[in-house]
Amino acid sequence: MAGTTPETATGFYFVQNSSTKKFTTAGTYNASNDTFTVVSPTLLAAATSSTLDISNEINDVARDAGQGGVIQEKDNSFSISAEGLVESIVTDTGRTLVDIANQGDYVIVKFTLDNTTSYVGKALIDSISITGSVDETATYSVTFAGVDSLLEAA
Repeated sequence: MAGTTPETATGFYFVQNSSTKKFTTAGTYNASNDTFTVVSPTLLAAATSSTLDISNEINDVARDAGQGGVIQEKDNSFSISAEGLVESIVTDTGRTLVDIANQGDYVIVKFTLDNTTSYVGKALIDSISITGSVDETATYSVTFAGVDSLLEAA
């Protein structure tokens, strides 16, 4: 959705509270009839272990006389790595993750730090691996990559 605005584009958007800057909901916007439809999140997978990495790209901006300089933030990005169990044939987390990766669909990722603090962002699946042996529970390992800052959940 790069280069588009909600006024002219149909697609997927976050909604955040303008005063708190916290994530409130997500949905789809339809420009042809100016409607926003809230999408209820569906739990895709719960990880048995996970990692959140946040990167800030920094520009070193030199001053005119060549003395000193300032740094300024350019872009934020994040990645979330998660591992878990493939639950069952009926609700196969691994199959769903593979389908999303193959189709290149965006997902909303939520990283929970404690009972009161979570961060939310929009990401793509960067990589996925599913491993299993005969008579053992299969496991998945997935990495999500996103650009922009994570929003704290309301």
